[in-house]
Amino acid sequence: MRFEPIAIVGQSCSLPGALSPEALWANVLAGKCSISSVPPDRWGLPRSAVMGTVKQSADRTWSDAGGYVTGFQFDPTGTAVSAEELQALDPLFQ
Repeated sequence: MRFEPIAIVGQSCSLPGALSPEALWANVLAGKCSISSVPPDRWGLPRSAVMGTVKQSADRTWSDAGGYVTGFQFDPTGTAVSAEELQALDPLFQ
């Protein structure tokens, strides 16, 4: 097979516990698990309003374990949507 030549012009990532490729590989080499309990301010509701049992799962969650990205600052430069519109979005969508 012949492939057109490509150039890798940069690397980036925003992952739990790793906001750069170097941090990601350091975590991999160290065997670090980046799964944690939900940060206190993430849900916007008291934990008791969200957590429940498996039997209550219709409107509750029975686990708060996840890969939560922290420390990431969104930069709207270069997007097709205005900075004002982007900043008004819930951080989940940014």
